[in-house]
Amino acid sequence: MQRFQARQVAEIVRFGGLMNTMARCVLVLLFWLCIPASQVSAEDAAEANRLMVEAIRLVDAAHEEPSADGKMALLQRAHDNLTAIVERHPSTDLAVRLASGQRIGTVSLASVRRALDELRQARPARSGAPLQAWRHGGGLSLASFLGEGRRVLTVGTGGAVTVRDITGGATLRAWEHGSRIAAAAVSRDARRLLTAGADRNTVLHDIRTGRFLEEWSTRRAPSAIALSRNGRHALVGLASTAYLIDVESLAIIHRWEHGAPAASVALSPDGRRASMGFVDGRVKLGDVRTGETLGSWEIRGAAGGGVVAAAFSGDGRQVVVGTASGQVELRDVQAGNVLRAWDVGYGVRVTALAHASNRSWVLAGDEGRKVRLLDAGTGRTLREWEYDARPSALAISADGQRVIMGFGDGAAIVCDIVLPKRGDRNRTFLTSDGGCW
Repeated sequence: MQRFQARQVAEIVRFGGLMNTMARCVLVLLFWLCIPASQVSAEDAAEANRLMVEAIRLVDAAHEEPSADGKMALLQRAHDNLTAIVERHPSTDLAVRLASGQRIGTVSLASVRRALDELRQARPARSGAPLQAWRHGGGLSLASFLGEGRRVLTVGTGGAVTVRDITGGATLRAWEHGSRIAAAAVSRDARRLLTAGADRNTVLHDIRTGRFLEEWSTRRAPSAIALSRNGRHALVGLASTAYLIDVESLAIIHRWEHGAPAASVALSPDGRRASMGFVDGRVKLGDVRTGETLGSWEIRGAAGGGVVAAAFSGDGRQVVVGTASGQVELRDVQAGNVLRAWDVGYGVRVTALAHASNRSWVLAGDEGRKVRLLDAGTGRTLREWEYDARPSALAISADGQRVIMGFGDGAAIVCDIVLPKRGDRNRTFLTSDGGCW
């Protein structure tokens, strides 16, 4: 097997864990020496105080609000403020008191969460209504369910990584990549996260601890990345080549070259197949064990923006791809034939895709600010969600009961998949505070 060399297009520079940690500590120390501590703490305290005052005002308003939906919206905003104090200003007195469960006046994190849970449990199930909604800084690069679906991982384009409990709304862990995110991927065993930064540094994270496991750099930022089930192998799109890499040794296992830049990559759940989409509208399927190209096809009308999103079905027998010109195609991996095709709108870019692991459902988001739940068996649109920003990250829980949608304005919204009954409308208009109409 080959290894990335300095003269290669996809050069990697390895950083040792200890040296990397020491370098970061030195940079942080220099930063604090350059900026007066009193100034930083004063700014933190002022912003934390502002968020706290607004949270108290929102809780008070929620007590006076007659409608359950109105109460939930106000309490959700208050909860976001309190969480922001703890996550963004952890050195302030307010953050310490909130994190330790103390009340500030009549308000605490626990009391707001409890009130939100009671409202959610009392509210009758509405088809397509959000269960939870929160906002990331910047847009969302990745949204994924972890394990049984009670936890979700979100990665913001600004570099923030968050693990959240969607049953109670608590943020379980939060850390930073260190720069803006160009691409992100999570392993199917929910133990590893790979983030590729716009600074050309790619980092492998331990999701349970937030610790950096490996870090390397390339001559340009990867255009797309994917992780194997156990996180040991990464599929990386760099320029016009897709590389399969051993993330521990950084050895190149296989490479698939093409005459146009790679725009999307995906690995099948069993780790045996690789899908690679290119900006000229071609898709290649590769055998991960041998490096052989198993098939290649062109999506008509996709040239000029290319194949920008891809996802395998749970059994790995099907692959769904989306294009910059609005086509979504579901293909049989073995035979290569088209099983189902959808057109989300002429010239409307497909921005995100997901495939249900235990159902024949495809989740497709597009630049028209819609997310569609599509039935691969019948071709019908089962449900639509619409929002004020384009969807940028989608996932369906392993049990097929929930979806999480991430948007370009940083909003993350979790919804139950409650299919509409006959005569009910199948479109839901979402709001960033967890409401809908």
